[in-house]
Amino acid sequence: MFNQYKYLEMIKTPIIVSDNSGKIKYFNSSLLHSKNPLVHVEGLKKNRYLFDIFLLNKFQQEEFYKVLNNKVHENKILTDSFELFISRINKNRLMIQINNKQGENIKNSVETEKKENYIELSSAPFFSAFDLLDDLIHITDKNGLIVFANKALNKLFGDIRGQYCYKVFGCYDEYCPDCKLSLVLDGNTIRYEVKLNKNNQYYDVINSPFVDFDGNIYKISIMRNLEEIVEKQNTLILFQNAINMSRNLVCFANENGEILYANDTFIKYFGKNYKEQNNILKLMNFSKDDIYKSTDNTEIKIKLADNEVYFKVFIYPIQSLNNETIFVFIASDITDLKKLENKIAIEKNYFKSIIDNTIDGFFVIDNNQRIIDCNPSFQKMFHVVQDSFGKISLSELFDPQYKREFEKKINYLKKSRISQITEVSSSNNGFKNYIISLNYLSTSENDDEQYYGFVKDITDITRLHKIIENERNYNRRIIETVKLGFVVINEFGEIIDYNNAFLDLIGRSGKNVKGEIFSTYIKPENNEILNDVTISSPVMLLDFEAVVLTADSHKKNVIVSMSKLYDILGNYLGNFAFIRDITHQKKIEDDIIQQSRQIIELVNSLTQFTANIVRIDDIDNLLLQIYSFVKSILNPDHLEILVNANDMYISHTFINDEHIVNNTEISYKTSFIIQKLTKSKGILLITNPTIELNDEDQLLFNNMVRFKNILFTPIFIGKDLKIIIILAFDKQLEIKNNVIITILNGVANLIAIAFEKINSIAEQFK
Repeated sequence: MFNQYKYLEMIKTPIIVSDNSGKIKYFNSSLLHSKNPLVHVEGLKKNRYLFDIFLLNKFQQEEFYKVLNNKVHENKILTDSFELFISRINKNRLMIQINNKQGENIKNSVETEKKENYIELSSAPFFSAFDLLDDLIHITDKNGLIVFANKALNKLFGDIRGQYCYKVFGCYDEYCPDCKLSLVLDGNTIRYEVKLNKNNQYYDVINSPFVDFDGNIYKISIMRNLEEIVEKQNTLILFQNAINMSRNLVCFANENGEILYANDTFIKYFGKNYKEQNNILKLMNFSKDDIYKSTDNTEIKIKLADNEVYFKVFIYPIQSLNNETIFVFIASDITDLKKLENKIAIEKNYFKSIIDNTIDGFFVIDNNQRIIDCNPSFQKMFHVVQDSFGKISLSELFDPQYKREFEKKINYLKKSRISQITEVSSSNNGFKNYIISLNYLSTSENDDEQYYGFVKDITDITRLHKIIENERNYNRRIIETVKLGFVVINEFGEIIDYNNAFLDLIGRSGKNVKGEIFSTYIKPENNEILNDVTISSPVMLLDFEAVVLTADSHKKNVIVSMSKLYDILGNYLGNFAFIRDITHQKKIEDDIIQQSRQIIELVNSLTQFTANIVRIDDIDNLLLQIYSFVKSILNPDHLEILVNANDMYISHTFINDEHIVNNTEISYKTSFIIQKLTKSKGILLITNPTIELNDEDQLLFNNMVRFKNILFTPIFIGKDLKIIIILAFDKQLEIKNNVIITILNGVANLIAIAFEKINSIAEQFK
């Protein structure tokens, strides 16, 4: 187990931790090396009492007990040779610090050393790369002092360098209870999740040891935002809760039958057997061959608690993240249904009497919706007599506005054979509300199509309509508060419901898009992907990227999470989806890829340039290589190279690779630019030539005054300014790219080396 006091081993001051009775629970190694004659540490072990090792008078012991008895939070006891600083860590623990002289507490005793480490570490030049990352990065020394924090972290917390990590992130006055500093300093890399109080967001944290050039060990922490992952985890939790609340038995198992997860209903059914066996093959009497066959309608019978139970089992494989095949088992208890089937088989002659005696109306209609049979309850409800069979249609019994509804339900039922339910009303004999179910009926393939149904009087139930409507409004408010676009589509791809966020996403706020085709607005990257979430597909959930074409012809990138939608009877109705706008993230991703390509191209060009100049042995070839390289990476509108010759600067240009030497000579005395470059020894950017160049330089560089920006790159050999590369641009040049500046500085160094080499060769042949 992690030792919460391990960090005290780094403290040179002797430290003891005791409980409220004075028993010693911890001491650091510095105590064992104490040379104080009044502190007895020979054979020191835990659970000895404090007063066994300290020689204190009565007054000093009373001061000690003030902290032990919780009368004061901390106290200080002075003796002739040492000082005790006693402080309460928590309600059960005290910390005693032993100082040979009067001194400060633990943090102050190491403050100077930490600040020195901070100054030394923070000067590392390559840490600027951390500022380019969106991750929160900081480095602490062995005492928890923050010696470096990147821009992303400073943006969130402000400048935190020189502060303690437990103070900044945990709001503690001492090391966090679960401090991982000592483990990291021992060479371990630790990963965990944490929620920052600063912004209430979750982060993935990686703590690793970091060794500087002098061999000093630090802890580097990289924190990556997990909000998107947390949202997905919350969705998974909702999904798991939904499975647990299902009345069906659901479990996940590997190919050997070992159960990896089972919902509450599954565990409730199998009880003791589940705990003892924990294997679906044994519980369901399956073989391995059975689970490798995807099953969607298999009935099995097993014995549970001396009772025979019938299940309808669905089995299908899925792939885990590590590409392992996992089998999903869904079983519905159909014991009651089987009993009913057996009863019907045995008492077939009683079926008609059951229909005739039910309180709900039962009817049979032909292909033209004419009533051809009904039970007594139906006759009583609608005053239908047998002489009218085949003469009146079902729609005539209800208000006229439902005629079209009946036609649509019958047509859909005719195509899909899926039972339909509808709610209607009748004013023919007092106002009544009814629920009608329509089902397909055919005794043989050659028979005319017939349909049967049940009618239930729900007039009393309509009194609860307001309650139901309130609940519906409540659910609607939940959907509308979701910041993601929400849409429901039927099996034909028609939009049947949506929230305002969906309208905003497609740029049609305030419009009614019900009945319109979903794919008109949401274009998946793979046009056939929507076929994966259909009535015939086993896919239940599908995530895919798509493009939204808004009303004003703008394109947005989105992620669509689509699932199947069923009614309360398990009938497939269509799909619903949550849609999230990722246009901004997509743009950032594309920008990063483009920048990476540019950097790679620049590095490759620099590598080639380096290889070229090491073989150059004369100044003309060197100037040509400089011209070619700079032209390829920056493409300036004008490029000129000044070379020092006898305290004068001769201009060299290239037109169509032809080397042209300009007779105009520029000297240190006449040029303010030359003087400024000599003093600064760095790259100089002129953004307004007419203002920043004096009269003499405007005459000397008259062919470049017309440009918007001029970039002067000096190259020194020793202290002498030997070469000046002048780049001029017609457009505004933003020198913000550290990579470009670094490459130019590197080029300058390479050119200086090549120039010295050429001069050295020339000297040898004189």
